[in-house]
Parts: sequence; C-alpha cells; structure tokens
Amino acid sequence: MRSSKVIGICISIALLTGCGAPTATTPTAVPPAATAVVPTVAATVAPTDAPISTAPVPTNAPTAIATDAPVATAAIVPTPTFAPPGVDDKAIGEAAMTESQQAYADVPTVVGVIGSEGDYAAALAAPFKQRPQFVYLKRSGSGWETLFIGATPSGQQLASLGVPESLMSANDRYAVMDALVAQLQDERGEGVGGYLTVTGVAGDYARAEFAPIDPMVRDGFTSYLKRENDVWTQLSAGTAFFPEDLEKLGVPEELWTQANQ
Repeated sequence: MRSSKVIGICISIALLTGCGAPTATTPTAVPPAATAVVPTVAATVAPTDAPISTAPVPTNAPTAIATDAPVATAAIVPTPTFAPPGVDDKAIGEAAMTESQQAYADVPTVVGVIGSEGDYAAALAAPFKQRPQFVYLKRSGSGWETLFIGATPSGQQLASLGVPESLMSANDRYAVMDALVAQLQDERGEGVGGYLTVTGVAGDYARAEFAPIDPMVRDGFTSYLKRENDVWTQLSAGTAFFPEDLEKLGVPEELWTQANQ
C-alpha cells in the first residue's frame, strides 16, 4: 500500500517537474552563451597589454640581418639599375641604344656611356657578335642626336663635328666597359641586351653595374674589377656583397656603397 502511494506521488511530481521522464522528449533550451563561438579576431589581434616580441626572425636570405647582428656582417646590396653618375647619362644611353638598333635590329646590344662634356657625349654600343661601336651625340632640344656611329672614328673627323678632345681619348670608364663587354657578349653565349654603367673608379679598382633591358631574361648585377698592367679583370660579380669579402679583395671602401666619377 505504501509503495502505491509513493508511485502515485512520483507520477504526480513527474507530471509537474519531469521527474523520471526521458530527456529526449523534453528538450531543454540552451542559452546562447552555451554555444561554441570562435571569435573571428582571436588569431590576429593580441591583447593591448600583451608584450611585443623583440626576438629576431631567423632567415637564410643574405640581406635580412637581425637587429642585434654585428654591423660588419651586414650585406651590401647594390641595386643594378641604370643610374649613372651623369644626370644625362640615361637619356644618352637610350639614344645610343636606339641608334645602334637601327643598324642591328633584334640583336642583343650592350650600351654604356663613356662620358659627356657640355652638349656633347660619347657612348659605347656593343651588338652581339659585332664590333663595338662608338656613338657620339650632341644635345638637341630636350633630346640627343647622333653625330657619328662607327668602330674607328678619327680625331680629325670628330673635331670637325665639334666633339671636345676630352671625349676623343680613352678613359677609365671606357676601359672598364670594354673589359666587361667582352664577357657579356662572349660569342660562346647567347648575347645580352642592357645598359652598362661604371659607377666608380678608385685607383686600380672599379665598380660597374649592368641593368638588362628584359629582367625576365637575365638578372642585373654589380661587378668589381681590378687593373693590373693596364688590363682590367673582374674580381667578383653578384647582387650582394659582404664588406669583409670586399676588404679581402682589396676594394676601397669608397666603392662599397657610393658611386663616384
């Protein structure tokens, strides 16, 4: 009799409170706070009071130097762009390139500015598998016109054109260009097209830069050369140099980063 009363009480309580009822038949509303919500900025935004890491990021790139690395190990990265010492050299080089390609269309050609004085300029154009040519130009308005192009100009001929004597004789810039052109346009290769610039000469050392017309075909580079017995020989070429390596080669510090005439 007692058990019947207990069962009756339980049934009554179950009807009121759900005691003993299967949980699946009475779903319980889940508060919104109980749902798993992943903050969209959790992975990218740090707390404002979080310490900022100052540890250097390791890398194998020669130009990325940790902030606490010794200065002596920092790499010098010359940018091989056509930016010669003379303010007009870019326009002179482009005019000489245009003139040379009129005679040698579609032939890879290297052009370098030998020098300029007043309204006159001299450049060297070296088409692949052809004799290098001297190009003498004169300023005309905002551009440059060609006075002479050929392999063997005479002093008398150039003088009649008004070319200053300083542009008639070979100088260090020409000698350095001539040595590098022989390598760039080696007939055993495929030839290259671009601009060659001697950015500095100090004693028997020189620095030059080559900027290709099409960087997708060939990379630009910086070259260091040394003169021995009036012959310029390349010491090293590349896009990045460490000061200690240049010092071992004997390259004057003034040629490491700064151009000079």
